[in-house]
Amino acid sequence: MGIIQRQGIKQSLITYFGVLIGAVNVILIYTSTLTPDEYGLIQVMLSTSKIVLPFVLLGSQSMIVRFFPRFDDSARGHNGYLLFLLLIPTIGVFILYLVDWWVQPNLISLFFEPTPLIEMYGAYLIPLLLFLAYAQVFTRYEMNFHRIAIPAIFNDLFVKIGLPLCCIAYYFGWLDFEGALIGIVLLHLVILLAHIIYTKKLGQLFLKPNFSRINKPLIKEMGTYAGFGVLGNLGSAIVPQIDTFMVGSLIGLSSAAIYTIPNFVTNVIDIPRKALANISGPIITKAWEENDREELQGLYSKSSINQFIVGLFMLIGLWISIDDLYALIPNNGNKEIYETGKTVVLILGASKVFDMLTGMNSELIMYSKYFRINFYAIFVLAGVAILLNYILIPIYGIDGAAYATLISFAIFNLLKFLFLLFKENLQPFSLKTIWVALLGLVSYLLICLMPDLGNPILNILIRSSLFTIIYVLAVWQWRLSPELSNMADDAWTRIKGFFNS
Repeated sequence: MGIIQRQGIKQSLITYFGVLIGAVNVILIYTSTLTPDEYGLIQVMLSTSKIVLPFVLLGSQSMIVRFFPRFDDSARGHNGYLLFLLLIPTIGVFILYLVDWWVQPNLISLFFEPTPLIEMYGAYLIPLLLFLAYAQVFTRYEMNFHRIAIPAIFNDLFVKIGLPLCCIAYYFGWLDFEGALIGIVLLHLVILLAHIIYTKKLGQLFLKPNFSRINKPLIKEMGTYAGFGVLGNLGSAIVPQIDTFMVGSLIGLSSAAIYTIPNFVTNVIDIPRKALANISGPIITKAWEENDREELQGLYSKSSINQFIVGLFMLIGLWISIDDLYALIPNNGNKEIYETGKTVVLILGASKVFDMLTGMNSELIMYSKYFRINFYAIFVLAGVAILLNYILIPIYGIDGAAYATLISFAIFNLLKFLFLLFKENLQPFSLKTIWVALLGLVSYLLICLMPDLGNPILNILIRSSLFTIIYVLAVWQWRLSPELSNMADDAWTRIKGFFNS
């Protein structure tokens, strides 16, 4: 777990710093500089691009880590592997451009009521997708060299800084709304250029054609894997975005803007899981190849308890301060509109924690000989999510979208858990899982006894601090996670050494 912990912690810290910036953006900037419809359009474009991205990539993002060992040879430029990968989304973007050219007025109008905003600015989806696709290839390619922290800066922090700057420029009249959208597209070009420069600095930017390793059997194997990858990655892309996408489609762009705030807030919970997932692929692949059952079981159970501890901590920490967080939104006439999304935070947060509780089940299946199962399961998940959103959103509004996500993730993770349990006798839970749940409940009830101090910032600081002290000390002293406790021991030793020196 050493390299997983180091890279995972680095990416998590970078992402949490991005979240801090993002919180300021969402609560103070986007709600003040944009109308709900304008903010909704930007979020719908970003959600649509992520849903369509697997079609553009044609399954290549699944192949990048899986087949790299077949091409790995620095002296021969990895046998043209990177150039081969970049050719795939080039074809995908060209096909999508033809579709967009055929559809009138643009591709987004296929899914949303053609409002003036969509008719005028939906065409920017294609260049946005082009830069996103190439950046995704480089991000996955860099994972082969156990690099996820710096790419996270490009993909996360650059957006968190660049997007609000475009909105501020629009608010002060330095740009019109179209100029702000062009700025957002160019921001993703900058991200792509940063990946190219970083890959070159790693000494892994090989673009010379050399396909000597590619033969018919390998092409067939890669094609099969990519075919399942399109389905699997489509499902993976649809599930996190389909709620925002369908809220905007079924009940309007302003509702999508309202939903975006709780969606952003609860994404904080999921950060450690994503960090572990990004770095664990090569390690899990090696364990399967060596049939190292002890390593696989260890990865599974450690990922479950560690993610559950952190995820539950984040969810409770958010929920005890939810009223105060919404109180920080500027009262510019839209505040009451955005406050209708409070309940969504709890529902979406619960879905994230449940996903984390079940550990790295997706990665264990994806990098095994059963990889097809994962793709089928993800595709089923996407279908269930779409159906539930379609049924529940008209009845319960944005709460219905959140319930659809919770139910979909519960079914999805239950299926993966049962498959690994009965097929490989792997399961992630222990008695410590129950103790963590009880700790979370008791900590929450204790904080609920605290009176309102009358100031939202003061409430957040005091409640969060008290909750952190109670929860973290209990996890540390009760050794609910050996990994986290050992890290705390090291930190405490260094602190004592600093003051004693």
